[in-house]
Amino acid sequence: MPPDNSLEKVMTGGSFRVDIASIEDQLRELWKDAATGATAEDESVKPVTRTTVLNLVVFVDSEAAAQEVSALLGDLVEQDPCRAIVITADPKQQGDKMEAWISAHCHRPLPTSKAVCCEQISLRASGNAIRELAASTVPFLLSDLPVFLWWRGPGVFESEIVGKLHGVCDRLIIDSKQFAEPALEFPKLQSFIQATQDRLAVSDMAWHRLRQWRELMAQFFDSPVLFAHLSHIENVVVEFNPRATPGGTVPPQAFLLAGWLASRLGWQLQDSRSTGEGTQFRLKRKHSRTNISILLRPAKAPAELAGHLVSFELSSEKGWSTTFRIARGESPHCAQTEISFGQSPPFRRTVPLPIHTEVELLARQLDIFGHDSIYEEAIAMAARLVDSMK
Repeated sequence: MPPDNSLEKVMTGGSFRVDIASIEDQLRELWKDAATGATAEDESVKPVTRTTVLNLVVFVDSEAAAQEVSALLGDLVEQDPCRAIVITADPKQQGDKMEAWISAHCHRPLPTSKAVCCEQISLRASGNAIRELAASTVPFLLSDLPVFLWWRGPGVFESEIVGKLHGVCDRLIIDSKQFAEPALEFPKLQSFIQATQDRLAVSDMAWHRLRQWRELMAQFFDSPVLFAHLSHIENVVVEFNPRATPGGTVPPQAFLLAGWLASRLGWQLQDSRSTGEGTQFRLKRKHSRTNISILLRPAKAPAELAGHLVSFELSSEKGWSTTFRIARGESPHCAQTEISFGQSPPFRRTVPLPIHTEVELLARQLDIFGHDSIYEEAIAMAARLVDSMK
């Protein structure tokens, strides 16, 4: 049985330690008490309704990261109620042990309505017990509900945990923006996508960060007149803020955006080289000898844009000099789009380009089911780009 004060503690954001074997029994007792208000003396914590529409398994590699996730889940469940299972593999902890806690995240849709609550199960393992994390997680997945695995740590493609869980998961959520070595990680991601194609789909927070960049660039060519210019593009420049990247290296998002453009337009990679400006790739169109250059280069930008993209430009010198450009403005949450033809004055407009929070990015991934073929093709091209640099 839970301790006498467990309901009040859990309903107000606390957690208490439990035996792994008794987790489901403890949760049933808590929700029974919460539904009837039998043990709550404070009206603010009774009665409550439990709501769950999906399973969310979150992997972290430290207790500090687990606490960050718990705080994020408090905001997430207001729009995506779920059973959250936070699994922590902490190799720095001494001994071979596994511990468990249960907690809840509650909110009131209206001041006078019942509190709506979602439950969180936290498992923390150290030493050899880490090998049992996956097997210990599976029994707590609610049947008939989709299962999302959010990997919030390094080593996703080498992990035994992913290897054991991908068979019961519908979607793996990653953030390729966190890749420390894109030249190694993008090929691994492509191989993983191919190997799990029949069972598991992959979501990428970095892909959603690029959504408005992609949409804004595509909108340039909505007009049939401007669409004709797309087949004459010769130069592509992606600028990024080198802060927060090791040694000012090219961030993963720059490779991903270049991979998206090249894969959509059917460009074929020829080679790559390092220049004084940055990293340059040479490509060509099918059935054409004309070379296309994609240049990824660093640029000065405000500190708020550390590791983010700064601008995205397509241009051609054939006929009239033509440029299509998107660049973040003075505000990090806005961008300026620009079209210029020859000597004519450029046409400019300012558009929103927000920097999304981690909760917003995660919520978007939980709305996606099935494979995103455009993303997968962009990853395949990004893998070829980084592989050509070796």
